[in-house]
Amino acid sequence: MDKQEYRLLQIASVAESEPYGGPLFLVHIGLLMFGAFAAFLLFENALFAGVAAIYCTFFAIEKHVASNAHRSADVARYPLVLAILLARALAFNVLVFVVWSNEGDIFKLASMALLVAATINIMVFHATYWALMICVVVPIWIGFSALAIQVGLNEGWSADAIGAICTLFAISPYFMLALMNAHTRWRVQQETRAALNQSQQVESMGKIAGGVSHDFNNILSVVSGSLQLLEHEHDHAERARLLGIANRAIESGASLNKQLLAFGKRSTLLPRATDLHQTLIDFKAFAQNVLPETIQLVFLSSDTRPLAFVDVQMLRTALLNICLNAKMAMPTGGQITVSYGIASAHHAQSAGLRGASRFATVMIRDTGVGMDANALERVFEPFYTTHEAGGGFGLGLPMVKGFVEQSAGGITLDSVVAKGTTVTLFLPLSDERAQPADIVSTKHTNALDHHAQTPKAPKILIVEDNIPLLKIIELRLRKDGLKVVACEDGDQAGRVLDMSDDFDLVLSDFVMPGSLQGPDLLKRIKTAKRCIPFILMSGYADTERYGSQNALKQVDLFVEKPLNLDRLSQDIARLIAHPAQQIF
Repeated sequence: MDKQEYRLLQIASVAESEPYGGPLFLVHIGLLMFGAFAAFLLFENALFAGVAAIYCTFFAIEKHVASNAHRSADVARYPLVLAILLARALAFNVLVFVVWSNEGDIFKLASMALLVAATINIMVFHATYWALMICVVVPIWIGFSALAIQVGLNEGWSADAIGAICTLFAISPYFMLALMNAHTRWRVQQETRAALNQSQQVESMGKIAGGVSHDFNNILSVVSGSLQLLEHEHDHAERARLLGIANRAIESGASLNKQLLAFGKRSTLLPRATDLHQTLIDFKAFAQNVLPETIQLVFLSSDTRPLAFVDVQMLRTALLNICLNAKMAMPTGGQITVSYGIASAHHAQSAGLRGASRFATVMIRDTGVGMDANALERVFEPFYTTHEAGGGFGLGLPMVKGFVEQSAGGITLDSVVAKGTTVTLFLPLSDERAQPADIVSTKHTNALDHHAQTPKAPKILIVEDNIPLLKIIELRLRKDGLKVVACEDGDQAGRVLDMSDDFDLVLSDFVMPGSLQGPDLLKRIKTAKRCIPFILMSGYADTERYGSQNALKQVDLFVEKPLNLDRLSQDIARLIAHPAQQIF
């Protein structure tokens, strides 16, 4: 565990003990202010009321600052949180001392009760990390010592003074032993919890491995069987049919892989400012062709037009997964209603979202059979499904959950048996302007269709470290009539660009051996202010490594492996013909 993570855990400990605005927080302040108010009315003691108000102010500030730092993961506030915690503990000592200084046994009893309450509070809430323990224990110990010293000063060398000193020395070892025991119990609890989490993770990994093995073995069997039959098949129509079966199986495997990455929050995301109104209108037009006629898809617009900062392609995939789940829940037909808006702070908190960010919402409601309590608890588990065998991988909703959480959002699901299900996506709002609509291809083309009048073929730079895949892409593009320069890593591509940069397009893998990666080449090309289209491709890419995707905003197209060579050829042709346009 690094230093920053350790400090964030300490901030969380302060924030989650008597959390700001919670019942314990309100009772803590309420009881103190009640006592201060009663002392003012009964004894006209305004000083006690004033010190109590100061303490409560420190307490509220401490919890508020810690809560905000915890939600925003702001480790820079760690020294401030400790300073306020220490100041609050010292203010409490002043409060105890002020109460003790009043004449009357009732005040002596009240000050002792305050010290006992503080001791219990330390044992229950703050016997956690050493820094926190020091901030609260040292002031309390000073409080005990100050009272003993005051007794000595008031009583002189008397039995009362000696008794106070003896009490102080007698209680100190027991107090420390009790504190150490509470700390040990907390540490053991943390270790037990960590072991339990690890055990659950191993169990989950085993379940995922079993599900993946089952589905991928089926996919590989289809591909392998088709290829084996092709070896002995000479009929052209039958060979085409077998190739189609193999290709559909490959697409199914790619879909499974994509959903696994989304579930594991490892998708390659390229978020941008997205107009939800227009995106959902486009999605409705697409989804109506996928859903059966027995299901009515209704889109409810809003006066607001929020811009979400999200990967629009992944959002469409998530919406499609939700709608396909809804379709299976309505075997005889029904209605799916899609709406959007801006989440209130309370609504966002109910989804477990933290931080100061504001969120847009997309709500999908169906009139299906709904789910019972057991299904609701397991609905986001991988490979869990309420549908019959063959209804899917069981990764639809887990994929959606992983995607929105990787996008710094959240998801809630409400369902009632026989009344339907409502899924709500929370997506971070964007401060940017919406990006242009997607470019849509209306016909098949290849690069030479746009360069029939050009005396020379377009020149393409390909960068791919997987040699067999590099050769396949090179072969396909050469068949399209393109001039191809192939490089096996980014460093080699960098040397090629040093010698000549007269390329019409660059096609590069994302992650490669060597110092230059795909985004580095992208930055180099775009920094030169040359209008050379750039395509990034990857099976998995850690886009979060490149900050807030600033390094990737200028990419003209991102394609995921396994590649569809026909589609890649069409995209290359469009980008060469229109180098100033991006394809999303």
